[in-house]
Amino acid sequence: MTGMHSDLRILRHYPWQSEERRGKDGSVRFTVWNDLENQGINLIYSKREYSLQAFRSPLDPAQPFNQLDAERGQADLKRRDNHLGESCAWFNMTPDSADAGRMECLTPDGVPLKVDAWAWGGDGEIYTAAEFKRRPVDLKEMLPPRELIEPSAWGFTVED
Repeated sequence: MTGMHSDLRILRHYPWQSEERRGKDGSVRFTVWNDLENQGINLIYSKREYSLQAFRSPLDPAQPFNQLDAERGQADLKRRDNHLGESCAWFNMTPDSADAGRMECLTPDGVPLKVDAWAWGGDGEIYTAAEFKRRPVDLKEMLPPRELIEPSAWGFTVED
């Protein structure tokens, strides 16, 4: 998917999902999470910021939300669209969130063709699919890019 300031790559292998956003300024934001468990990694790499968050803890049945994406839900916006020869329906993916928002136009089988994401106080970004493929996704494809997790990229020296 291509937006004005960055490109977005989304992979899904249920229950896992990954997103890799590469900014035109060289920044990278990579997230991989499990929809069924409170488990995932969020990496931000830019000139201004290096950040790594990792979560893994059992979901509490009384509060079944995921720490990486606590506001996730889905509200049908009753709007339809077409893109790349496919029809899609718009959903608000963060219906309970006041400080960030994400809307996605999803095909009937859940492929996002358009994504409109914004954060409070920050610029929003609209992504439109340049291409999409329905194919088996290997879990290895959902690992963080090697250059983001190499200790040297974070300023660490590792000696044997």
